[in-house]
Amino acid sequence: MGGLNSLASLGLNVALGQQAARRESRDLKKERDRQIEAIMRDNRDAERKQADALRRRQASERVRAGATGTATTGGSIDAILRGLERESEFDAKARRETASARVKQIRDTFGTRRRNNLLTTTNRLLGSSTSTFGRSLLG
Repeated sequence: MGGLNSLASLGLNVALGQQAARRESRDLKKERDRQIEAIMRDNRDAERKQADALRRRQASERVRAGATGTATTGGSIDAILRGLERESEFDAKARRETASARVKQIRDTFGTRRRNNLLTTTNRLLGSSTSTFGRSLLG
């Protein structure tokens, strides 16, 4: 009879352990997704601000060219505006690469944490099975 109680206790411990592991995994996923969304939101905001700043700089260059009596289209003003656009594109690309690297780092970190949690849960379950029966169920 004592063996049945031990077996029932083991089964309950396994079920509770698995439920806790699923909950912890779900919580880790939510936290990972929240952090990734924050990075993406910050990146979208920065892109929007950069686009606004580019428009203001281009308008300022056109005004300055017009004030000096230079044509506001063609020639050197077009070269200046293209230069501003290229600079903006370079900055945006660097920002996207940085955001992508941060997202990858978060995914890697949370993947490692998830694997560690699974190992901990498995070891805890294997430890309880050893203590319940006095020897390992695996051999």
